[in-house]
Amino acid sequence: MCYSSSSVPTVKLFIDGKFVESKTSEWLDIHNPATNEVIARVPKATQEEMLAAADSCSRSFHSWSETSALTRQQVFLRYQQLIKDNIKELAKAITVEQGKTLADAEGDVFRGLQVVEHACSITSLMLGETLPSITKDMDTYTYRLPLGVCAGIAPFNFPAMIPLWMFPYGHGVWQHIPAEAFGAGAHLHHAPSKDAAGCWRSRRDAEHHPWAA
Repeated sequence: MCYSSSSVPTVKLFIDGKFVESKTSEWLDIHNPATNEVIARVPKATQEEMLAAADSCSRSFHSWSETSALTRQQVFLRYQQLIKDNIKELAKAITVEQGKTLADAEGDVFRGLQVVEHACSITSLMLGETLPSITKDMDTYTYRLPLGVCAGIAPFNFPAMIPLWMFPYGHGVWQHIPAEAFGAGAHLHHAPSKDAAGCWRSRRDAEHHPWAA
């Protein structure tokens, strides 16, 4: 099936808190598996665009990592509610792009939502540990601190659930500790053929989260 470049919408990149059109010359088609219709085109981001996204995350990290735990908790409580309010919209996007039934697509979103709900307990998850008098005149302390920007590359088969395991959860900050909730930044790369759910999250981040980058 052939389309002119103007008849098929293009997926925008989300960099520095806003959507931007890619300057790439290489694109991937997104097909509706039920009809094989090309419903959108995804850019193969250029090296410069990838570096711009990483630099934006690095800049955001400095202010976000210094945000209080209670402020970050409020952000994720709002994020949790946004997902609940729009679960059917997300599920419909997954069905169109991937072919899952609506019920299965809603389950995909719901399992990711459970992780966001867990991240809302940040005030308990961030608690450190102390062990006084481990030896003579020596105490030990453990702190959980943001280390830096995390990157997540999401697979195609669970376009909502697995990104929501990474965001707000990041691998490599602390094992299975929420990266965003704990003050780290996240750079998320969605599966190219399943991008609508990711675009929805990016759009909601831009609208409701001042730290989104």
